[in-house]
Amino acid sequence: MNGLRAGVRTILESDKTGEAARLLSRMVLAFHLQDAKISFSSQQQSDFVDKALCRLRPHSDGIHLVMDEPIVVEAVEVELKASNKDPAFLEYLDQLYQIVTNFGVASTSKGDALEPLIRRSLQRFNGFHLVDLPFLQGITLPKWCDNLQLQIDGINTANGFGFTASGVAADLAFLTERPPNKMLIAKCGTRPDGAWFFSDKQYAGSLAIKFYSSSIPQSEVNKALADIRRAYVDTRIPSDLRGILRIHLEFPDVQQGMPATHIRKDATTGVEDVMVYINLSNMDDFFFEGISEHKDDMVKLKSLIRFVTSSM
Repeated sequence: MNGLRAGVRTILESDKTGEAARLLSRMVLAFHLQDAKISFSSQQQSDFVDKALCRLRPHSDGIHLVMDEPIVVEAVEVELKASNKDPAFLEYLDQLYQIVTNFGVASTSKGDALEPLIRRSLQRFNGFHLVDLPFLQGITLPKWCDNLQLQIDGINTANGFGFTASGVAADLAFLTERPPNKMLIAKCGTRPDGAWFFSDKQYAGSLAIKFYSSSIPQSEVNKALADIRRAYVDTRIPSDLRGILRIHLEFPDVQQGMPATHIRKDATTGVEDVMVYINLSNMDDFFFEGISEHKDDMVKLKSLIRFVTSSM
C-alpha cells in the first residue's frame, strides 16, 4: 500500500496541468458510483491508467473498462485527500468547464453541472453553527438557529439512500421518514435541488439553484422551488416542521433586484423560515475562501461562474 501511495503521490506532484488529478478523480468516482466501470476520452488516458496505475479489462458492454484492483483506487483516494483534492468536486468542475467550452454559455446543461458543485460547497460548512455561517451574517435569526449545526454527511437520491419506491414516491418516503444529515437529490417533480433534515428532524434545509448567462426574469424566480412545505401540502403528508433554512442561488442575478435574505414568518403558525438569496454580488459568502479546505476549488468555481455570466 505504501508503495502504491508513493507512486500516486509522485504523479500528483508532477502534475503541472491538473489533468492527472482530474483523471485520478474520475477513477475514484467510477469505482464507487459505477461498479468500477470507466471510459476514457482518448487511448492515451486509458494506456496511462492501465500501465502506470491499475490493470484494466474490457467490460462486456464493449464500451467501458473495468478496474479490478480496489487497493489501487484506495491509494489514489487517500493521496487525493492528502493533497487537499476532492475527487467529486474536481470531476464535476471539469464537467461544467467542458459543457461551457464545447456547447457555449447558453447551454441549459450547465445548470445541471453546477448543482453538485453547490451541494459539495455547502458541505464545507459541516460543523458550523447556523449563526456562524458567513451567508447568514447581518440579520437577526430565529431562536431555533442558535444551537443548530450544519451537518450533511451524505448526498444521494432517495433510492441511493435505500428507499425502494419509484420516482417521486421515493422522495416523499424520504421526506416522511426524515433521515438526519442526509441531503436528498430530489426528482424534478419534488421541487428542491437539495433537501435535508437537521439532527433532531424538527428543522430542515433546502436548496434551489438557477444558472443563466444573463439576468433571470423576475417572473421566473423561485416558482415554488426549495419549498419542502409545498411538497408536503401537495401530497397531504402531515408536517410539523418548526423551521426551514431555504437557500436560493440564482446566477447572475434577478432582473429588477434580487430579494434580500430575510426571515419569513407564517402568520397562522408563527413558524419562521430563513430565506437566503445568493447571487454574483454576495457569492463569496457561500463559496467561502475563509475555510482552507478546497479553497482553490472555490476560486476556480467562482471564476467559471463569472465567465459564464459575463459572456453574453
